[in-house]
Amino acid sequence: MEKLLKKSFVLLIVAIFAMMLLQFPVKAAEDDTNIVKTADEYLIYKQEFLEENFKFAFAKDKNINEQELNFINSLQDNEGNNIAYVNEEIYNSCFLDSKSYMWIQKNNEIVVKAEEVNLGNAITQENINYVSNTTKRIATEISEESREEEIDGVTKTTTVDTLNIIPEEGYTYEYQIVKPQEGSKYAEFFALSEEIAKITEDTNSYENIMKLNDFYNLYNALIPTEWEKAENNQIKEPEDTQTGEKYLIWLKATNASGEEITDVQFMTCEREENKEYIPEVIEKTTTVKLPVTFDFNMVLWILFAILVIAIIVLLIVRSKISDKKE
Repeated sequence: MEKLLKKSFVLLIVAIFAMMLLQFPVKAAEDDTNIVKTADEYLIYKQEFLEENFKFAFAKDKNINEQELNFINSLQDNEGNNIAYVNEEIYNSCFLDSKSYMWIQKNNEIVVKAEEVNLGNAITQENINYVSNTTKRIATEISEESREEEIDGVTKTTTVDTLNIIPEEGYTYEYQIVKPQEGSKYAEFFALSEEIAKITEDTNSYENIMKLNDFYNLYNALIPTEWEKAENNQIKEPEDTQTGEKYLIWLKATNASGEEITDVQFMTCEREENKEYIPEVIEKTTTVKLPVTFDFNMVLWILFAILVIAIIVLLIVRSKISDKKE
């Protein structure tokens, strides 16, 4: 699997908002609106008006006579985005215990009329910490496991990743593995985690807000409802995974009181396969040709006969020689 925490999710909070304690936003009533709650005010980002100055006003009554509205000049954040804001004074006069509506004026023309603004949709520091700690709430580590399989005399060794949960006393652990299908919300969630990991102080702040916002919402929408027990606190790659395939591994820790902690890991499969040929063992038999042997007694008899013949021949020769001398 990208090795499991290679594949680990890294979240960077945009530096330009650090001074303002930027909160990751949840979408407001309009799709192009994001609200950020800082330590002492709310910042309202309207995508359509980020690049040019405008004026804005709030009122509790959406049917108010527009001539009575008190328009305020927009401000710029540290990256030059034009934004509306709600400080303590505006909050007390227009939002306290009531709905409020916003008007936007450009070139003395009102271009947004009585759009409801719900500051309750602004995200808090608690939410920032939650998103920032994703992949870290449940401690894990990666190890490798070798799996061997022999087919037709060939041994295939596959090295795969195993996600090991580092257990805390009193907790039991469950998991769910999800393969993001192309075009699904899971695939969008995985891709978003990779984009967020690349956020730097030089990237566009509004786009970053949108990504962080979408990640927060998708996380909460996609948490599984069914879980499997993590045997020995280990989660192994599926047997049929292929190099490059991506997986979401959702984790849940539950203590004796029933309190739950959820987390997710983003994994990309990286399998290493080695094949080793095992030669067929053939038992070879060598036929040794032994020399031809004779019966040793027969040899003796042949030698004895030759010797006798030789003696007879010798006696005959000597007899003839004696006769000639006489």
